[in-house]
Amino acid sequence: MGRITRRQVLLGGTALAGAGLISSIPSTPFTPSMKLMRSALGADIEAPDYVMRAHYNENPYGPSRVAIQSIVESIDLANLYADDPTDIVNLLSELNNVAPENIMVGSGSSEVL
Repeated sequence: MGRITRRQVLLGGTALAGAGLISSIPSTPFTPSMKLMRSALGADIEAPDYVMRAHYNENPYGPSRVAIQSIVESIDLANLYADDPTDIVNLLSELNNVAPENIMVGSGSSEVL
């Protein structure tokens, strides 16, 4: 067994203390409840039957019905890159209140970098 560092002890102790305190945290008006989430989605939310890997940025509930519908409607264009980014640049400019010349759009990170 390797040496245990102070960092490991502190991290382990903090995680253990945090886990013990979770049940004592009072709910606030800003704490979303599962009941509220169910009513917003219009369906029961089932707990996933697998371990979610949050470090991979996974969503255990999957995409929303609106997102799925959008994907289905645009699947015929999924193999194409946008040639003229003017529309998306103008939309992003308007939504974020910045000048269009301050927005850079590319097909992948290599092009932008």
